[in-house]
Amino acid sequence: MATLSLSCRLGHQRLLQLVIRTLGCIAICGCCFLLNINLDDQIYDQVQHYGPLRKTPSYQSYDNIFINHKTTTTSNINGDKSKLLTHERNFPCIDKESPPAIEIQQILRKERHGLKIINPNNKANDKNYNYFKDMSLIYELTYAFVAAFQASNIPIFLAFGSHIGARRHHGIIPFGEKDVDFAIFSRDHVRVKDVIRKILVEKGIDTTLITEANFGYHVATTFSHYFDFWLFEHREEKEKSTAVVQCMGWNHNECKGCEHHNVSPGCSDWYRRYHGKKHAPIFSMDDWFPPQYEMFGTHRVPIPNASNDLTVHYHGGIWDKYCGNYKIGRPDSERLCSKRFGDYPFVFLQPESGTEELRQGAVVLHRSPIAAPIDSTPVYSKNKGLKM
Repeated sequence: MATLSLSCRLGHQRLLQLVIRTLGCIAICGCCFLLNINLDDQIYDQVQHYGPLRKTPSYQSYDNIFINHKTTTTSNINGDKSKLLTHERNFPCIDKESPPAIEIQQILRKERHGLKIINPNNKANDKNYNYFKDMSLIYELTYAFVAAFQASNIPIFLAFGSHIGARRHHGIIPFGEKDVDFAIFSRDHVRVKDVIRKILVEKGIDTTLITEANFGYHVATTFSHYFDFWLFEHREEKEKSTAVVQCMGWNHNECKGCEHHNVSPGCSDWYRRYHGKKHAPIFSMDDWFPPQYEMFGTHRVPIPNASNDLTVHYHGGIWDKYCGNYKIGRPDSERLCSKRFGDYPFVFLQPESGTEELRQGAVVLHRSPIAAPIDSTPVYSKNKGLKM
């Protein structure tokens, strides 16, 4: 009986210790959450005007992994010569025409030949997954959407994580990314949906994959990534006599899909839920217009004019040094982009020549002009194709 009583007391003590530890963990997590919100507040308050051409990511900010050379080959820090895979071809903008998947796949295979390929997270264990086929189909849809909206005189830009992907990887972020984000400058929901539907029909994709979200439209796919269309507007601020840009999403009482997902219409609801903000941020018109065209996959697509300022605003000034979500609790030392250089492609700026190199380890995949307006760059044409 005494033994049983002792066991009960020990059991109660262990239970009490477990409860105390759990409450301690909850308190620590709560503090971290509040700290992240405060960091977000600081980032969102740092809206800057468009400055000079960025000089990051610099070789110094990436732990001196690479040394800048003016020759056609590069060397790593040990002096080993890099294998230059740069192919003589144009890097055309997507305007009102877009290339087929087979053409995109040909370029991707040629640039990535012999290099390590890591499948996207959600395809990591899929033995039947074909990286080049999947990515070429995603980029084909991306370019088709860009061309279709531009042909309809609706401005379209890469946004959020896709914007960073273009700047840092010349493509979709190759780790942890699940979608392609577009900023669409139209509140005409019917017209926007018609453009999306038109492309899906042309590509033989089920149009029921289009669903409404509080920020705009979501398009599911059978590929490794889906598509989100964020509805923006540009308007005149009468009090300030200036043109501004803001993500708006759906108007109230118009979004049937919002009721289904139990969310309120509008981008501001999304920012309240996921960023603790009262409303979506407001930018000046010239932060976005005129668009610059940056490499994304095999072709150049529109990104905001003040590209560096917007990446700093949304993601802080560390987007070109740290990779991965800072809110999941991993220390900065584990999130250094330089730790991924051998596994994934990264962009390195060559300010002297006005070009950007895409490298994986010591290999240069391509060397392309820096982001520029469409009137100063070649435009893709199906009749001309690409010069390989």
